[in-house]
Amino acid sequence: MTEQKRGTETAFGMVSLVMGMVSLLMFCSCINWVTGIIAIVFGSIQVVKNEEKGFAVAGMVMAVLSMLLSVILFTCILMGIEDTGRSYEEFYRDYLYDYDAYDSYDDYDDPDRYPDWYDDYGDDDYDDDYDDYYDDYYDEYDDDYDYGYYEPDENDPYYEEIVDCTRTDLDYSLQWAVESLDPDNADDECTYYTTYPVLEMEDAPWLTSVNETLRQAANTYQSTYKEYEGGVSTFGYVTLMDEDKISVVFKHNFYKKSVTEVRLEAHTFWIESGTEITPEEMTDIDLELAMRFKAQDKTQNGGADYVQDQTVEGILADLQDPARAVFFYTPVGLEAGINHETGWVTVTLKEQAL
Repeated sequence: MTEQKRGTETAFGMVSLVMGMVSLLMFCSCINWVTGIIAIVFGSIQVVKNEEKGFAVAGMVMAVLSMLLSVILFTCILMGIEDTGRSYEEFYRDYLYDYDAYDSYDDYDDPDRYPDWYDDYGDDDYDDDYDDYYDDYYDEYDDDYDYGYYEPDENDPYYEEIVDCTRTDLDYSLQWAVESLDPDNADDECTYYTTYPVLEMEDAPWLTSVNETLRQAANTYQSTYKEYEGGVSTFGYVTLMDEDKISVVFKHNFYKKSVTEVRLEAHTFWIESGTEITPEEMTDIDLELAMRFKAQDKTQNGGADYVQDQTVEGILADLQDPARAVFFYTPVGLEAGINHETGWVTVTLKEQAL
């Protein structure tokens, strides 16, 4: 995996996204054409001016979809009115008449209005059949549909994305804590936000120490976040959680004027003793690892510029530097990484697992 600093000029894209959402929500009215055109115009500006295109593309897609739905809706309405041989005024008048006619719940007993199966509604057999049908339907839907979330597996060739892999079947559990700081001035966009796990376990004297280590790691940049125009955010991830150990990775984001810089920090603990596992306990940090790191980066990440431009000795120095190196466990294996000036890069060592 690798991540580089990225541009953050997304004002036009945000306008496009909001207008696109409004257009989609109001596709049944003519207003959606106005908001849709605005979304497309501002989205186009964002795409041309900045590399952050996600919001803009989403806004334009929703705007176009809104317009298509609007055309389909009004075409169906006009065709339906034309088929009845009535004018729009007659159609609307009859609709209001039918609506007002339902002024009593007694109408629901009228056999001419509802078919025989409606009489069974509310019976136990009917309810059971209804529940069974929809249980089967949604079970099949969940099995067939790919929601797009990455779920690491030990059979994966390498680790693809930093995600949470929490469990609820262990002797210990965790909760998530959130801390944030907002400026007094509403126009000030410099904010601080962090999330981190809090471990819970009975008869664990080490628990307070481990939780304090995680809290301090999550708040590493709390005292300096105002040095960045947009502040700092830190997101914690539990990348591995089993009976013996837990790995927690923090992704720090530094929001500068035109770019977001990122870096990783990781901590792994033995569950039995609460002691932190050092990188040297996870693997041998030597020239062989440095050579493998460079080769694996080319295969796994397509060759990050920082790594491929480095000598093997330079990579080894980074892996031995606590300020740059990062090691953590995942269901796929051991992840070894380096923080550098423009981001971070990691490679997967599949056979390295304690």
